Amino acid sequence: QKRYGDAAILFEAASNFTEACYHRLDQEINGLHLGEINVFAAVQAMTDANELRVGRGAGGGPQQKPLLLFHLLPDLLARVSSKIARLQATQQEESTNNSLVREIDAALSLDSRKSDILACIPTAVTDVINPQDNVELQPSILTSLAANNYIKAMQYEEAERLIDSITDSGTISDLARVYLKTDVTKALALFKRAGRTKEIVDCLLTLNRVAEAESAVKDIKRKFDAARTPQSPGSSGKNFVESATLNVRELEADLRLSSASLATHYANAGNAKKAIFFSALSGMYDDAFDLAIKSGNEDLLVRVVDKSAPPEFLRKAAKYFATPDLTLESGNGAPRNVGVAAHFLELSGAQDFAIKLLITHGNGTTDIDKAIDLLRTCKSMFEYVIDHLKSAPDGMKRSSSYIFKIFLAMERYSEAAAVVCGLADRETDEEHYSKAKSLLLQCAAKIYAQAGKMPASFRDRLINLHSIDLGKLFAKQEMHLQAAICFYRVSRISSHFGANAFKILLPATVECTRAGSVMAQEGYECARTLLSGHKDQIPEKYLKAVEQVVRKYKRGEQASKGTKPCCSCGEDLPIGLLRCDHCMAVLPLDTATGLQITLADYCECPYCFWTCSQLGLADVYRPEEVKTYNTPCLMCGKKINVEKPFTVTGETFDDVTGGRQFEDQELRPLIVYEDLNLAKRRYEQWMRAWYSE
Repeated sequence: QKRYGDAAILFEAASNFTEACYHRLDQEINGLHLGEINVFAAVQAMTDANELRVGRGAGGGPQQKPLLLFHLLPDLLARVSSKIARLQATQQEESTNNSLVREIDAALSLDSRKSDILACIPTAVTDVINPQDNVELQPSILTSLAANNYIKAMQYEEAERLIDSITDSGTISDLARVYLKTDVTKALALFKRAGRTKEIVDCLLTLNRVAEAESAVKDIKRKFDAARTPQSPGSSGKNFVESATLNVRELEADLRLSSASLATHYANAGNAKKAIFFSALSGMYDDAFDLAIKSGNEDLLVRVVDKSAPPEFLRKAAKYFATPDLTLESGNGAPRNVGVAAHFLELSGAQDFAIKLLITHGNGTTDIDKAIDLLRTCKSMFEYVIDHLKSAPDGMKRSSSYIFKIFLAMERYSEAAAVVCGLADRETDEEHYSKAKSLLLQCAAKIYAQAGKMPASFRDRLINLHSIDLGKLFAKQEMHLQAAICFYRVSRISSHFGANAFKILLPATVECTRAGSVMAQEGYECARTLLSGHKDQIPEKYLKAVEQVVRKYKRGEQASKGTKPCCSCGEDLPIGLLRCDHCMAVLPLDTATGLQITLADYCECPYCFWTCSQLGLADVYRPEEVKTYNTPCLMCGKKINVEKPFTVTGETFDDVTGGRQFEDQELRPLIVYEDLNLAKRRYEQWMRAWYSE
């Protein structure tokens, strides 16, 4: 009859009535089970021959109030009465009097709530009303119906009066739409109560509160992402999954609609980048694509489009960017945008075509690195990429660095190590010793991060290259014994340096001579090798001095250089020896002294984790350099805080050795181990970190 005002009054009355009934039923059911209501007296009051009595009668004292529960369920009243009658019979009483009621009531303690009588009484309101009626009679639903009819009757103030009791978001939204033209602020408040993000964004844009509108969309995006996150295995029931799926769909719809409003706003405002972003977020990929092409923001598509985009759109975008721009007169047949095309090919599942495009038309390291990353999921393209890089006219060094990355990506660590060793050897041949050392350090760290081990060939090369750098440093500082030990170590493999061997042997001979009798034999060996194989390369000013070293050498006159204990067995070894003659253990190099490290002064660089000693660093750096933190690691070159080292304890051992302790520190402290046991434990880790190819 469209008498909406009358209908609203009736719905509101029904809501109030059902709410009162629900409340009373809850009180009665809880009171019966908790013993607050005397079930015997309640049944007696409702089964008297007289009429039901409520409140106070003419007699002395209050009378029992009839229970609504028994009115609604006469069968329940009959069952309870029957059980009470049987209970009375067991007491062998002919009639029930007040004293008997008190005795029975006392017998029912709190521990006997689940007696034969109370067992048949409902435990909740939902046990009294059937499910379908319970849904229809919910006070909140009836209140929403009342408000809805008030709105239809244009009695908006009456609808607002009920707003705190309304749970139906649709009804609240209907009321909010009433105020869209007259009071946007009030409409916004109502839409927020209803949780309608699209309408909230529209209101905020109308009020020119754009930042708040963006914040609302980002908030719904966070909720959507959280809802899509896989739940724990214990939350995988059918009802839970259905509810979660429904929630995700609702959030997705809300996100798309609200993002579309923002996209339209920014497009009209001339902000192409934000219009592209929110168009993609709303699922309007074609609009985002067209606007990106028109405004020259193709690269932005890579950041805003993911694999959730429709496959046909991904193929369309990939085809467009992979084909040449025929409108350009100077076109050379190259794709419009290699990186963007590869991105869309990858999203569409065509990783092989993406790799070919990046390898064939890529420009620079970024494109090649992207192709190498894709090899992890498309291993069938391995040989193609390797063959292309080997035949590329970019130079052997560049190709080799890419090939190393490919072997690393394919977890072929031995081949990756071989490539790096080849690169390091080429740098060594050109006398770029520091560059070769840096290359080996970086690649060793990458292999260790992925495989948990490093090739032993890297260790040996790094020790020799570092010995050259240290020898030069110690020679300048007139620390001749340490310079001699470092140069002599490298001189034993001087043949590996080819035509530059004499440049290793000559400083070794000079420094051994300057070190005195403790290095006399080593100096003699270096001088003899120089004269026998490289005499014509010795500069004239050094030739006589080298010959004199050989002539004046006398066997058996060498003094002791000193000893240091082995990290493994504890036996004393001559300084500079990196392999124990007793237990055959390999010993770490002290990068600050060029000698072997000891457990008593076992320290590490917090960046490259190569061992060094505090005493050695103190000899190399002056006090003012220590105070100003001008104390780089002698192996990797990064500045470390030597003045305030970090002492490793049992609690921090795993974090420090795992590289997690100093991740956020710009200037990291020198790592010092608290005691010999921790130092020994770290040494054993160091031993296991190297593997033989």
